[in-house]
Amino acid sequence: MASELAFSLRIAGRLELALTLPPGMSVLVGPSGAGKSTCLLALAGLIRPDAGEIVLAGRTLFGPGIDEPPWRRRVALVFQNLALFPHMTALENVRFGIREPKVDARDWLARMRVAHVAERRPATLSGGEAQRVALARALASSPALLLLDEPFSALDPALRAELAAEVRAVVAQLAIPAILVTHHREDAQSLGERIVRLRDGALER
Repeated sequence: MASELAFSLRIAGRLELALTLPPGMSVLVGPSGAGKSTCLLALAGLIRPDAGEIVLAGRTLFGPGIDEPPWRRRVALVFQNLALFPHMTALENVRFGIREPKVDARDWLARMRVAHVAERRPATLSGGEAQRVALARALASSPALLLLDEPFSALDPALRAELAAEVRAVVAQLAIPAILVTHHREDAQSLGERIVRLRDGALER
C-alpha cells in the first residue's frame, strides 16, 4: 500500500523494532522505558538510529546514506506538553505549521472545534482547547505521518475520549498512518485499529 509506514530501527540498549503499519491509527503500549517514545522520536528524525530503515509512502526517510532532517519528513509529532508558541495566537500557531498555500488554518481550528479561540494566546486556553489547537497545527501541516505521544493524558476521561475519537476520524479521512503512545487502556481499546505492545525496546511476544 503506497501510504504505509515500514521501518526497522536499532538503537543500542534502547530499541530494536521492525514494523509495517498501514493507514489508520496504531497504538503503542507498554511499561515505562519500553521504547515507545524513543520509537516516535526516531521516526520524526529527532533521534538518529544506529541502524535500520524508515520508508513512508514509498519514500525512504532513513537508511544507508539517507537521513532526512525532521522538517523534510512530513511527520507531525504532538507531545503531551503541546509546545505551542506562547507569543502567538492560536491561529498563528496553526498557520506556522502550514506547508501548502491552499490549507486554511481557520478551517482546521473549526474542525477541531476551537474556532472561537483563534485570536487568543495559549496561556488563556483551557487544557482541552490547547490540545485541540496543537492537533490542528499538526494536521494543518499536511503530514504523511502523525505521531501522538500521550497527547490526551492531562485531560479528564470524557474529554480525552471525545478528542481521541475526533482525531481517529480525521486520520481515517486523510488516509495516513498514525501512531499513538498511551498508558491509558481505554484509549488503546477505543482508538487502536492495531495495538502494538513493546517491552524492553522490542515487540512483546
